[in-house]
Amino acid sequence: MSFLSNQLDILKTLLLEFGQKKPANSAGSAEKLTSELDVSLSREGSDDATLLSYAKDYLSINPDVSQPSFYKLLYSGVNESALLGDWLASLSNANMHTFQMSPVATLMELELINQWNKLLGFDLGDGVMVSGGSQANIVAMLLARHQKMANTKKKGLQGNTLVAFVSDQAHYSSLRAANLLGIGTDHLIAVASDNDGCIIPEQLDMEIKSSINKGHIPFYVGLTAGTTVVGAFDPIQPCTKLAKQYDLWVHVDAA
Repeated sequence: MSFLSNQLDILKTLLLEFGQKKPANSAGSAEKLTSELDVSLSREGSDDATLLSYAKDYLSINPDVSQPSFYKLLYSGVNESALLGDWLASLSNANMHTFQMSPVATLMELELINQWNKLLGFDLGDGVMVSGGSQANIVAMLLARHQKMANTKKKGLQGNTLVAFVSDQAHYSSLRAANLLGIGTDHLIAVASDNDGCIIPEQLDMEIKSSINKGHIPFYVGLTAGTTVVGAFDPIQPCTKLAKQYDLWVHVDAA
């Protein structure tokens, strides 16, 4: 355990220095950093002193999300309890592919899903953990495809043209989902938004009718609760009412 103790000492040293008042970002250009920082691999390992030096470089050069002057989207400061949880997960090397390999974390995951369902008012809800909004959008479109044409999993689209609808302000990962699932990016319709960046329900209705008139099969409406650029919230209730009218799956990207 002496090796682990040495690593803990390194972590303690880094913790004492981390979060001290400094610029949020000090990396400079990629060319400048490449010339100044040696990240080359060698056949020999490093001693603890060298490891600590590299660890300090990593933390000092990487953007410091804990600084009050850091305003980039998707980030927040350091939560000490969450940091401990990260360290525990790394120490145990947990892999949640089965209950036997990670019994406690599996129960924690199920409880989180249960609580999120309660927040949404779902009495019989379910859920799955994903790595981020992009993967969530792919899973949502997959579920919608299965709900509309369950045989697609085994037999493919069989010449059918499935059509999905999102706002013209929606995240680009919807295009990726349409590509990966064989829908085709040409069949992901970008519905017009208003001056506030919100999808226009009347335009959505028009696009759905247009696809039906072409002999296509509408199957999915992707709404956004906080768009990436301006933070716009699509009108969920009227769009959901339309989707129910045409028997379409509704997904809300609230990542």
